[in-house]
Amino acid sequence: MTIIVRADMRPPPPRLRRRWNDVLRPLRGACPSGPWDGWAAPVGIALLWLLALAAFIGMAMPVEASPLRLDGQARSVSGTGHLETFYDPEGTLGVEQACAPTTPFTSIPGNFNGSYTPKGAWWLRLKVEPGPAAGGIWWLEIFAPYTDRIDAYVPDADVGDTISVRHKEAGALKPFDAREWPTFTNVLRMELVAGQPADLCIRLSGKRALNARLVLWREADLVGWLTLNILVISLAVGAALIVSLGALIIAAWLRSAAFGWYGVYVGAVSLNFLANSGFWPVLFRSVDPSSLLRLQSMVGCFSVMAGAMMARSIFGAPAHAPIANKVILAIALWAAVCIPVSALGYYGVVAPYLIVGVFTLALLGPWLALRMLLRREPAAMWYLVGFTTYCAATIWFALVVLGLAPLNDFLEWGYQSAGLLHMAATFAGLASALQAGMRERQRLEAELLQASQRNMLELERAVEQRTSALNEEVGARRRAETALLKALKEQRNFLAMVSHEFRTPLSTLRLSVTLLERGVEAADEALKREVEKMRRAILRLSGLIDTFLAEEWLERATMTIQRKLLDIGALTADVVRELAAHAQGRIVRAECLPIRIDGDPVLLRTVVDNLVGNALKYTDGSIFVSVSERDAGVLICVEDQGPGIPADQREEIFDRYYRAPEAITKSGTGLGLYLVRLIVEKHGGHVRLTDARDGGSRFEVWLPERLPPSSTGPAEDARTSHAASGGGVA
Repeated sequence: MTIIVRADMRPPPPRLRRRWNDVLRPLRGACPSGPWDGWAAPVGIALLWLLALAAFIGMAMPVEASPLRLDGQARSVSGTGHLETFYDPEGTLGVEQACAPTTPFTSIPGNFNGSYTPKGAWWLRLKVEPGPAAGGIWWLEIFAPYTDRIDAYVPDADVGDTISVRHKEAGALKPFDAREWPTFTNVLRMELVAGQPADLCIRLSGKRALNARLVLWREADLVGWLTLNILVISLAVGAALIVSLGALIIAAWLRSAAFGWYGVYVGAVSLNFLANSGFWPVLFRSVDPSSLLRLQSMVGCFSVMAGAMMARSIFGAPAHAPIANKVILAIALWAAVCIPVSALGYYGVVAPYLIVGVFTLALLGPWLALRMLLRREPAAMWYLVGFTTYCAATIWFALVVLGLAPLNDFLEWGYQSAGLLHMAATFAGLASALQAGMRERQRLEAELLQASQRNMLELERAVEQRTSALNEEVGARRRAETALLKALKEQRNFLAMVSHEFRTPLSTLRLSVTLLERGVEAADEALKREVEKMRRAILRLSGLIDTFLAEEWLERATMTIQRKLLDIGALTADVVRELAAHAQGRIVRAECLPIRIDGDPVLLRTVVDNLVGNALKYTDGSIFVSVSERDAGVLICVEDQGPGIPADQREEIFDRYYRAPEAITKSGTGLGLYLVRLIVEKHGGHVRLTDARDGGSRFEVWLPERLPPSSTGPAEDARTSHAASGGGVA
């Protein structure tokens, strides 16, 4: 072939170049920087596919079936390329019929692979030609991990050392203790005669995939090979189980479904690999072989389900690939259904369909990983390598199991190596995704911390501003309160000064009016009436001034109580007698028990005086006053037969300067009941207003036997100053 390069050849169109660059850009960006920047991923994937292609080409090369020649130096000889096969559809032929010279055996390249053959049986024939020094005892290894029954017809010596064709049994259903060589694979003893050809006839049957590889061993070499395999398989399975346990611990710690399903998947694959390698009969000798086969099938179905769920947890964002997500979920559900079916012994019925699901899952993995890579998601490169390897190895294995590809020596170590690479790359992808997530979390935490610090600074500034404003407001209120107290004090001082100043001229006027009354006795009646008017006006004005002075005195006097032990009954009776003397025929009844309490006699006299005086002023009927014991104290009651006080005014009448609308025609200042409540509460008691039994009002004052400690103290200054001014109590 001649390739001509023309100078005028045009480069590819720009649109084609752009599309090629769009495909390669994520691959270059996903690879680490360095001298191979941009090329590591494409080269690695290409090498994987070239390796798989080489394996397929190598195993598909035809090899002519010829007799297997043994020489004296041979220690192990493989039967690959020397096998002949014959299919017995009914499975009823005996060894004489099946291995007769007229039987149409067919030569096969490589090893035997009969796929699923639920009916009939396959016969294998291996012609052996021992050399001059190749006689003696040989061990025939039949590697057939999925074959239930193996019937081998090989030459061996009997009890009399006569070499003849002997029937020997092996296979998965053969009990472990009944095997000729108890080990993880099928090993049969045979004895060859030097220079004498022999035919080895083997019958394979079962409901699973039938494939076999034959190797002839000398005993010492077989022992070394078995020991090496046991060591390698033990190390591989132990490492895989440790990885599985570590992934499950990480999943529980991080609550990661991907790590959890990965751990379950690796554990199930490890157990499945241990079963396929023939180690389950070694570990579980007492278990029936058929039960072990069912359990092995269940573990295989479970590993498929775990692999599908692992892929779904890695690629399963429904928004990115909704159809693929549903397909993977359907594969997982189908594998889950196959588990109880396998437990019932029908694995051979569902196995082909299960392999189709595995085949589909293997094709979806690289495609979903490539989509992740195009979205530039973290760990996409690892997933692409891992699931591409899984795809190649699984397709390879599925083709072999389905009988579409021959079984060769490369399959055993190639499939295992691909599986290890798949699990390692997937774990690296999960770790990379976890690291990327941790970096993203650290970035978000840093941003959150910065935002929190900014908010804290703003909050501190706002608090400082608000605190400053509150301090200013508090200062302003304190200044206003100080000014108000000063104004109130000045007002009281002014009222006291005015009252005192008014008292002197009023006293003079009252004395003058008294003298006028004595001097005008002979005057006419009109002049007497005018003088009487002047006298009443002066008395009224004097009473008002005395009331204001009494209020100022009481407010200062009630700040502290002059505590004394007094008889409240006698005090009340004394006040009633004084007021009844000026009642002008009014009936005033009193029932006052002698009860001694702590209190201020001056202030308590004011309470009784105001209550009884109001009853005399605002009512026309009789009045009843009583003093009795009540609840570790004393109860003073004043009842009248007046019109009563409406319910909506019973709280207001105790307010300062309040007067009921019905009492406007009566003289008063509205301070009497206010002072009553002030004095009673200062003594630790309470006052209330109710309806009397016969109509009217009933005032009840309750006082404790002992004064509260905070209510006691000197109050003589207020009393002395008021007495010095000539005032009284209203």
